[in-house]
Amino acid sequence: MKNWLRTDTIWFGLLLGLIVAAVTYTFFWLVLGSIPVTRALVSDPRTLFLIAFIPNLLLMRLYFVNFKCEKTGQGILMLTFAGIVFVFFLFK
Repeated sequence: MKNWLRTDTIWFGLLLGLIVAAVTYTFFWLVLGSIPVTRALVSDPRTLFLIAFIPNLLLMRLYFVNFKCEKTGQGILMLTFAGIVFVFFLFK
């Protein structure tokens, strides 16, 4: 049986990148929101959105280099690029 994490489709990359970004955003929102010193970071939504896309870069490298799944890496790259552009245009 084929390992489902090595699926090589663009749609899987988009979905995987979205899930990782959403989990990272939620984690940092909960952790940084509960520490009084870091509440200034949570008040600016751009910061959390940009922090949430950092694990996507590591995941993209994993899929491009280690797994040799180029289409999945391209899906993660497309989502990351579109998300960062969206954040810059939405929160001017």
